[in-house]
Amino acid sequence: FDWNLTEAEVAAVKQKLASAGVAMPTYYSHNLPKDDAGLRTLFQFVKALGAETIVAEPPPEQLALIDKFANEYGVNVALHAHTQGVSPVYYDPRNQLKALEGLSKRMGVCPDISHWARQGIKPLDGLRLVKDRLLTIHMHDVNEFSATARDVPAGTGVLGLADFLQEMYRLN
Repeated sequence: FDWNLTEAEVAAVKQKLASAGVAMPTYYSHNLPKDDAGLRTLFQFVKALGAETIVAEPPPEQLALIDKFANEYGVNVALHAHTQGVSPVYYDPRNQLKALEGLSKRMGVCPDISHWARQGIKPLDGLRLVKDRLLTIHMHDVNEFSATARDVPAGTGVLGLADFLQEMYRLN
């Protein structure tokens, strides 16, 4: 399910989503095309799907070009992060903000707050750092702040999801 679908296939996906009464506000792709033509195809695909945000982990040197397309197509791009071993550049919200310096507000972050916890970053602290650069989130709860933390049902772990959501609301 990628940006190489034909127009008919995209139409079929949109019909299936509509018939199920759901929307696709985000589209995830770990890597993005490296060239103008590939990025244009991706952004056209995402726009045709009606998605608002692409979640990805592109290399920092590609961000200026991605920002150009984000603004041209009116589609946001959120930097996703896993733990440091998987996302050595973006695992920390401070690194994400540094990568976003000088780029438009169409560029932001999509933290997986369980991975923040696995890195020892409290979600509320991370949120207070990224502020208006938060575009979307992957929300899990975990049993402890450690590299070996395991997911638990939302609200039963240590992440303070209620406070996190209240802070999101406060930050608008």
